[in-house]
Amino acid sequence: MPPLGGKQDVESCAFLANQMDPDHVVAEATAGTAKDLAKTLDVTHTGSETADKFISGDASTGDKVKAVAIDAGRAANTVAMAVSGAKLITSLVKVAVKGVAKVVSKVAAKKAAAKSAAKELEKTTIKATAEAPAPEPLISKIAVDPKGNAIPLKEGETVTSSPDGKYVQVRGADGEPTGMRIDAGHNPATHTDPRALKPHAHVPGVTNPDGTPWLHVKE
Repeated sequence: MPPLGGKQDVESCAFLANQMDPDHVVAEATAGTAKDLAKTLDVTHTGSETADKFISGDASTGDKVKAVAIDAGRAANTVAMAVSGAKLITSLVKVAVKGVAKVVSKVAAKKAAAKSAAKELEKTTIKATAEAPAPEPLISKIAVDPKGNAIPLKEGETVTSSPDGKYVQVRGADGEPTGMRIDAGHNPATHTDPRALKPHAHVPGVTNPDGTPWLHVKE
């Protein structure tokens, strides 16, 4: 069947419509439905205004059928646009959900890494504390010899000396020499440094600028 077109075809449609619906009952009901649908979908009110004319009898049944078809096409187009919009919103929501999931995953990973680093730091601190040497005992008192040389003593340490007081030895709580002492001077046959030949002190870990162990004392 060839497509409809031109004034003659429209008039033929109108004639057939009048023959099928001489009282215009179906056309008016269809026009009213199209009007309500147009208002509901918030499309242009052109179709609704046309439907008002149909109901009032200002148009032929053929025109009514044609206008109803136009309104139905507009309504269908509006529905299609609404569906497309809904699909677009759904897609955007999915993308947003994926983005949030990635952010949450990254935050969780950073928290896990920070927690792991904190545990490792705690282990290292505990290990370092356990392996740290015991703190040196504090000086509890100071002994002074007749020449005015001060000798610091830690807790439990004592001082012993030769009868003439020329040799002074510091001993620990266990009675063993600590290495801190005052000597009267060494034999020139075994020592050539002038500082070793006269009274001097020895302090563990302390030397002269040139690295020699004979420290100056009051004579």
